[in-house]
Parts: sequence; structure tokens; C-alpha cells
Amino acid sequence: MELEEFGLSTFDQIILISEGPLSPIRAAFIILTITIGLISGCYVMYHFYFLIRRPTKWKGKGIWPVLLLFVVYLCHLIIHTIHFADNIARPVDYFEPKWLYQCYILSTMEIPFFLNIPITFYGAISMIQFLSGYFLDGDSLLHVYLDNPMETTTNSMKLRQIRDKMILYSSMSILTLMHYVVEPPQSYTLPVNFTIAGEGISALILVIAITRFSRLCLIHAEQQAIEFSRLVVRSHQVHDIDIHTKGYSYVERAPTFETTNSRIDQISIRSRTPLRRQTH
Repeated sequence: MELEEFGLSTFDQIILISEGPLSPIRAAFIILTITIGLISGCYVMYHFYFLIRRPTKWKGKGIWPVLLLFVVYLCHLIIHTIHFADNIARPVDYFEPKWLYQCYILSTMEIPFFLNIPITFYGAISMIQFLSGYFLDGDSLLHVYLDNPMETTTNSMKLRQIRDKMILYSSMSILTLMHYVVEPPQSYTLPVNFTIAGEGISALILVIAITRFSRLCLIHAEQQAIEFSRLVVRSHQVHDIDIHTKGYSYVERAPTFETTNSRIDQISIRSRTPLRRQTH
């Protein structure tokens, strides 16, 4: 006997208006959703703890920029987990659309449950990769390939891809505001509005924090590029070294004005983002 009843929402969509008692499979979905959120949070905190123990060259800003980004992500993860767990537990209060509520394989509300798993783990892994760009040792903070500009460009693209992954994760969470396409905010209770709007707003804040953090990395990379270029130009002032049996002698040649400027421009152009040291 089917206990579910469906009706039309304010915006003429077929929604769930009543259902029977919570099934054991749905209860397992709720427990697993909370467990996945806890695992992801602990995973990010575990790696973040070891990241902050690494030496960093960011003496001016210190740990505050990356700590703020970490806190924003953690708050978003908590609200995200609460929203999915509560949605699975109380689909009637969320005016769940019929196509999301129906059982296709195991039980009702399986689409939100299975959708949450890749989103949560994807965000945790991308977050660790994104934060790792802040904590790099010494000259590996900015590794410039003078002899292979294509390799430098490839690594820069990889770093931008990691940033884009975090923006994609945040964008998927912003889609939770689609609940308001089914019913207006005044139709939901205060706790339901908190989980829906809370996840959407925290995702928007996370996007802003990611954008700001990426810009901060870019500014720092440019500063490091200028310093690194000066060291390279200075090292090229000595061209000839004659090695003798009981000592060393050298002939110092100052580079021309055009050569020096060309070298600085070459390094500055290739060093726009902080790159990891590649091991061979």
C-alpha cells in the first residue's frame, strides 16, 4: 500500500505532500550522509594540520588568509551536511519534487543521497589541493623553468584548474537555492530556510574567499618573480671561470642593459602563479 501523496506546488510542480514512516534504508541514508560529512571534515582538518607545520615564506600575511578560507569551507561543509541529512529525513517539509523523491533502485530520496557523496568528497580533495599551494618550502614557492616555458605554462594551468574545481564545488552547492523554484521562502519553516539559504549563502561566501585567495597567491607570486629574476640576473654577471690547480680566477662581465631587461621580462612573464617543484 502506497502511503505517499503528491500535489501541486505554488509554482505548479508535482511535490510530495505526505508520506508514511521513515524506512530503515532511509535511516541508513541519513546516518551515512552525516558520516560522510564527518569523514570529509576530519580529512581536511588532518591535512590542514600538517600543512600549517610546514615553513612558509608568507611572512607579511602569515597564516590568516588560509585560516579564514579553511573556516569558511568548514562552516559550509557543516551546513551542507545538515541540509542533505535533514532533506532525506523530512522530504515533505522540503516540498520535494516527485522525480527526486521516487525510488529507482533502493529507496525513496536515493538521488539526493547518492548525489551528496561525490560532491562532498570532491570538495574535500579539491580543498586540500587548493590550500597546499600556500604552504611551500623556500624556492619551491616559485619554480620557474627558464629552459622550458611550455612546462611552466602547463603547471600554471594545473593550478588554475584546482581553483576552478573549488569554484565548481561551490557552484553545485549554490544550486540548493533551486528549492525556491518549487515553493517561495515563506512556505518553508525557519529550520528548513536556514539549511537551504544557509548552504547557498555559505557557498557564495566560499566563492568570494576562493577568488580573493587566488588573487593573493598571484600577487605574492609576482613579488617572488621579481626577487627571483634579480638573483638570476646577478648570477649571469659572471660568465667565465678559469679553474687552476691551486686556486680560482674569474673574469667578470657585466650584462648589457638590453640583456638584463630582457631576462627580467622573460622571468616575470613566465612566473604568474606559485608553482610546485617537480621531482624527477
